[in-house]
Amino acid sequence: MSGDEMHGIGIHDGDVLVIDSSITPSPGDIIMVDVQGDFYCREFGGVNNTGVKLIAHGSGKTDVKMVDPNHLEVFGVIAGVVRQMRSSAGGVPYMKNTE
Repeated sequence: MSGDEMHGIGIHDGDVLVIDSSITPSPGDIIMVDVQGDFYCREFGGVNNTGVKLIAHGSGKTDVKMVDPNHLEVFGVIAGVVRQMRSSAGGVPYMKNTE
């Protein structure tokens, strides 16, 4: 995962996402999508007459985007998140070293 667009729900920059492509997404699921060559991890908000609703949960903000279903490919539902607890330089990521 790259970016902070899903930080608000606990998915952080640098996390590894486990994607299950056998699950059909339901509203509220976190999904991985390709929108015209750009990859996004977003909450699936359902489909209506204006398109597919993709919701980002960034730090302190929620961003909703409607996407034409013809310009979108769903790779699958996020089934898990793997977070590295030790950076390559040592110490714990996301913690400021105060020494």
